Amino acid sequence: MPGLIDKLGDNKVAVRQANGKLLAVLIDVLQPGTVLDALSPALMHGNWKVREAAVNIIIQVGGSCTRFLHLD
Repeated sequence: MPGLIDKLGDNKVAVRQANGKLLAVLIDVLQPGTVLDALSPALMHGNWKVREAAVNIIIQVGGSCTRFLHLD
């Protein structure tokens, strides 16, 4: 996962987009919490692009995974 996190900050837009798509597939295949736990170090990464991408992924997962929330 560290390699995927580093590529979130790649200078090439195509690499960042492909990496985002791969993370989306991982979220679909694995439990979202598993991917988010592995993604958490990205929130303190030195590259601002990595931090921004991590926040965007977390927002997307939060919006699309409401079926996992139990609101009583």
